[in-house]
Amino acid sequence: MKRVLMIILLLLAVACKSGDNGLLEPSAELGVEQNAITVDYNAQSVMIDVVSNTAIEVKSSEYWAIVDSVIEIETGYMVKVGLLENGSDADRKATVTVTAGELTESVTITQCVKPEVMTLVLRHTDEHLQSPVWGGESVTGVVDWGDGVTEEYEEGIAHDYTATQSHTATFEMEGATSFTIERVGDIEHFELRLE
Repeated sequence: MKRVLMIILLLLAVACKSGDNGLLEPSAELGVEQNAITVDYNAQSVMIDVVSNTAIEVKSSEYWAIVDSVIEIETGYMVKVGLLENGSDADRKATVTVTAGELTESVTITQCVKPEVMTLVLRHTDEHLQSPVWGGESVTGVVDWGDGVTEEYEEGIAHDYTATQSHTATFEMEGATSFTIERVGDIEHFELRLE
């Protein structure tokens, strides 16, 4: 009986070994919601959800990806990384490294290059002007119809004028690589610029 009691006490002593309070310390856990994030060229913030049961340290590899805040939440931490606008001529990458004890996770942030802007200026006398058909990936833009009306571009956009006179419509399109004017109408002059 004494022998059994000694074994139980020995097992309890081994199980309780570590920490000042005699309790076992939990092993560190660390994980991130996603290891790769891709965003457009604009200045913006990216949120990284970190699962951790212990304190973390966060570092960024690039000056343009700034760790703004680390907020503790129920499941771990929410890391906010501020990104400066990408004014370079190529996509760029930053690595955000999260460390908890001996564990490390990394998140690669890819910020795309600003797409070229194709600007088409049409001087015309049409009462109805149909937008050119724009080719390219993810084409976006703004149309200034030249009579005080400006609107976001969408496929098939057109405009009716109240007076038959000379108007200058300007199409500033991001991501456009080509355009087709399906109905020429009364176009007096056009100008194309790439920026």
